[in-house]
Amino acid sequence: MVKEVLKEKIVIENSSLIEFLIYDYEAEFLEVKYKRGKHKGKIRGYESITLQDYKEIINSESVGRQLLRTLSHRQKEESSFLENFKNIFSNKSNTPY
Repeated sequence: MVKEVLKEKIVIENSSLIEFLIYDYEAEFLEVKYKRGKHKGKIRGYESITLQDYKEIINSESVGRQLLRTLSHRQKEESSFLENFKNIFSNKSNTPY
């Protein structure tokens, strides 16, 4: 059985932040190589990047800015979910039951 791997690599020439992006369509996994900043020269991987998010990133006028916006939005969603989950099981009696 032959397994087809669907990946796309895009070199970003006009970005001062990102060197290239590699997107795995099956795993919804995005790899980013940074040109500058905290992760300069490193390749970072991000899980659960939907195809819609990926298309928004690569079709954006500023790829680096859109990537940071997407990652920031995901981080806020995850932290609010964890905060709500923690509040449900805390010892505080804020719940009416």
